[in-house]
Amino acid sequence: MSLSDYRFAIENLRENGIDILGTKSATENDLKQISYKKMLSEYGALEFDTIEIYGWLSQGIDAKFITNVVHATERERADGRISDTMIPFLTAGYGPFYVMDCAEMNADGEAPVYEVSAGGYTKGKDKLADSFGEFLRNEVRRTLEARAQGGSEFDDDDDDEDSPPSREFISEYWKDRARDFE
Repeated sequence: MSLSDYRFAIENLRENGIDILGTKSATENDLKQISYKKMLSEYGALEFDTIEIYGWLSQGIDAKFITNVVHATERERADGRISDTMIPFLTAGYGPFYVMDCAEMNADGEAPVYEVSAGGYTKGKDKLADSFGEFLRNEVRRTLEARAQGGSEFDDDDDDEDSPPSREFISEYWKDRARDFE
């Protein structure tokens, strides 16, 4: 079920002409250490529009970058912001971050996704999806809906391709996202 959600999300990005940036795919041995295997095996780490999902970086398992899922997990656990069963994979950009909680694995071997408060999981967590694939599918849907609404932040004809979305756009985006957690 989650694998089909993952495949659907990636195909949706491709069909809509959204660039997907990966790093280096993980080996079979690497995959034994980290979940959400399909994304890791195809992309290593995944970036599209304003979404940057932590993963396996070309520098390897010891890379000291927040987007290295191993480094991020070790850091957040040491700071007490996540439990020993949680794996962070994305920062919301406004404080909270997203984790998979491996203490709650389902029959398919998938961990549910939670949004965790900036203060850590003891301050609150909200379940967003039953799996990484479902979460990714929802994020792709939101991205495509935002693109369909138009605006200069998604204008591919701009001369300044690498400019970030406007503050107004980001503010409105996160106000809309806040409704998801009510």
